[in-house]
Amino acid sequence: MGWKRESRSETVRLFQIIHAENPRIIQTFQGFYDEIVQLAIKGKVQYTVLDRRTWFPKPDMYKAAGFRFNQAQLFNDLMIHERSGLLQAVTRYGKSTMIANTLRVFPGVKTVLAAPGIDLLGQLVDDMRKKLPGREVLGIFTGSRNKKQSDDITITSLDSLEKVDFEGTKLLLIDEPHAAVSESRAPLLAKFKNARVIGFGATLSGRYDGADKLIKGLMGPVLARRTYTEAVAEGAICPIKVWMVKLAFPKFSAYNRDRAYRDLVYANKDFNQLVKILSDTIIPKDYQTIIFADEKKQIELMAEFVPTSEQAIACKMKPAERRELFGRMVTGEIKRCIATDIFSTGVTFPDVRVLVNASGGGGGITSTQKPGRLAEVRPGKLCGHVIDFLFTCQDYPGDDIKAVDARQSPWKFVVNDSAARLKVYQENGYDVSVVDSVDDIKIQ
Repeated sequence: MGWKRESRSETVRLFQIIHAENPRIIQTFQGFYDEIVQLAIKGKVQYTVLDRRTWFPKPDMYKAAGFRFNQAQLFNDLMIHERSGLLQAVTRYGKSTMIANTLRVFPGVKTVLAAPGIDLLGQLVDDMRKKLPGREVLGIFTGSRNKKQSDDITITSLDSLEKVDFEGTKLLLIDEPHAAVSESRAPLLAKFKNARVIGFGATLSGRYDGADKLIKGLMGPVLARRTYTEAVAEGAICPIKVWMVKLAFPKFSAYNRDRAYRDLVYANKDFNQLVKILSDTIIPKDYQTIIFADEKKQIELMAEFVPTSEQAIACKMKPAERRELFGRMVTGEIKRCIATDIFSTGVTFPDVRVLVNASGGGGGITSTQKPGRLAEVRPGKLCGHVIDFLFTCQDYPGDDIKAVDARQSPWKFVVNDSAARLKVYQENGYDVSVVDSVDDIKIQ
């Protein structure tokens, strides 16, 4: 019997009791302020607000620049609150513009900009230096030359936050807030007791570990938002078309979720052959396409079916190799790339036209992050295409499948995950078509 991966859960209290009774006093994260006020109003509890925040300058909005479409209004919606919180905007709407302008309107404020990973931090430093001439922008992360934090702007990875000044930093900007609240990272964010905290991201929910609540607690509520449908209406991003291909299978035995995925998807030659048909005959040869796979072995197997593809596997590539592959993707030289989630967030490939999700997964964060790679507006591009798969068990038609216990029949996890992805695509406002065959897919 193989190793079985099990999930462990625990309940974590997001407050501490300062005084147990007469009166009962609790302490919690600043981001829950609005919820607590609403609870007090609903419960007809008298309350007093004592604002003990240290002084923070008002934003100098005259320094903001470089906006397109309705970005200026969105930025104003964020700044007008003069508090910590979140800006939620669909991928490709202009997050870097929002971050750069936040830095512009708070000159002279000791600032840290933290982002996940290290692959793109050097590029982020260069980008901010170009956008902010005359400002000092230093980087503190693996491979950077700087060792000491700037009194102006410092860019660091979320895992290197322990290297900066918790007490003296007055403004903390978080790129991709959902990545900042892991078990190891959240305690570091909590140490910035004197800083205004602003997070910028497309997805603020759907963490596998259930830590979504911490995003609001540590950073604050959503202060400004731009949805996918609003951004498309502005012409700021490209529409996204999703094709969900029905795949029916007979029930089979598997001892856990991982094994069910391996038998049905990862190591299934029929499934890989289907991906080959998509690449060879359905997707135009000159359309840059990313095929997302789950793991090294799946990618290596799939590459046998799509021999014209490049492989992007983080654990197999040295930093120089990753940069070289990334550069060839940016220029459009590579037309077919099979990748792990290394390309699901934080990257921009201007000419990518199609994504094939061959990695499965549920309706979590990556179900929004991956399609976001397609949102770049390009000449002659009508829309970006997502091709995904809706798994059904032919032995349980209709609502009969509701009675199946996934713990006893782990293949149901694959079914549930694909249904969850479909739901996310629909909720995001994408144009979704559920089709019976890959032959029904029409790529324009």
